[in-house]
Amino acid sequence: MLNLINPRHTSRSTASSPCWRTFRAPNFAPHLATLRLVEWLARHGGSDEIKQSAQRARTIYRDWLAANKGKVEEQMRLFDLEG
Repeated sequence: MLNLINPRHTSRSTASSPCWRTFRAPNFAPHLATLRLVEWLARHGGSDEIKQSAQRARTIYRDWLAANKGKVEEQMRLFDLEG
């Protein structure tokens, strides 16, 4: 999987990827624009590798959002976007 932070670093193991380490950090707080940014990269990335990596990141991030609704709601309150 392409690391969007460091494109030269690739990893086949999702569990050890920087993405999962970030999501598992107890103080991780998602920015509300993250999903839109990753969706944009999945459609408009400069290469197939970037598009595929962004699609995988989108899946991982959506799974995280579904499992952490409390943290998502907390972030939305910070931006006065309570649903």
